[in-house]
Amino acid sequence: MQVDLERVKYLVREAARIQPGRPALRMGLRAGLAVAAPMLIASQIGAVVTTWATLGGFGVVLVDKGGAYRTRATAMIAATIGGALGALVGSMATSASAALVAIALGTGACAMATAWTGPAVAVGNTIAVQLIVATTLPQDPGGPIVPVLGFLAGGAWSIVLALFLWPVRVYRPARQAAERCVREVAQHAADIAAYDERNPAGWRDAVTRKHRVIRETLEAARAVLAATRRGRRGEIGRGERLLVIVEGAD
Repeated sequence: MQVDLERVKYLVREAARIQPGRPALRMGLRAGLAVAAPMLIASQIGAVVTTWATLGGFGVVLVDKGGAYRTRATAMIAATIGGALGALVGSMATSASAALVAIALGTGACAMATAWTGPAVAVGNTIAVQLIVATTLPQDPGGPIVPVLGFLAGGAWSIVLALFLWPVRVYRPARQAAERCVREVAQHAADIAAYDERNPAGWRDAVTRKHRVIRETLEAARAVLAATRRGRRGEIGRGERLLVIVEGAD
């Protein structure tokens, strides 16, 4: 019991700890735009469409974990289609018993996404949220197709915004830090290759003086990688590959 309590204390401290560095203002502004634009446009159509377009924009933009465009596009498209299906199933569950069955089966299936790596967890969470919300909102007179279309519109806007209009490269600082490590080691290897037989002692001193610079570069890269990857549940493989590069350089 004591071990479990210490584990809980550690998790609480990690969750409440404020990391050094500047806030991700660009990602926050992009998420706000992903929600505000569908809300303004859909408000001219109807309240239900506004709700689902806003949910689509917000839920899909949160799936974007950075990385390669193909990985990001796959995750966001899966969240858009899956969220629309969740909204459809939830809207069709008109009775309390049907809603309970749909929520139990749907959230259980979405929870299995933790078995996959990458952004599958975020995709599963988005789908589960839309299913639960759809079962609690009043039914639209236009039928279940209205929530589906609203969510698809909001999700499509988030995809266009995140991949074409305003791409945010989350791992760019980590890539640059790893690149500096590789360059320092490459320069060190070039200095060793330029061995001067006429002055072996001076050559050795000049080469070893760079060890501290290389070590500081490696430690700085580790700090950047830790700050980038911390708390990023469902991370793609890019963070791990960058860490392997830094450790290989070490």
